[in-house]
Amino acid sequence: MVLVTAGTFDITIGFDTCRLQPGDSIDFPSTMPHRYHNPTSHTARAVTVILYDCPGDATSPHTAP
Repeated sequence: MVLVTAGTFDITIGFDTCRLQPGDSIDFPSTMPHRYHNPTSHTARAVTVILYDCPGDATSPHTAP
């Protein structure tokens, strides 16, 4: 997931490109080819969250065998 907080990002996922402005967000599988590009000369900022699949119940404590 990407949330733009300032500036502009062109985000290409596969062959599709989306222009994101402050407050815009997008989510996609991180396994897809992707690219972030600032098309302006101004500073751009974004928050990125990556979630990994956890085997089993992620709420129970993990114990080593």
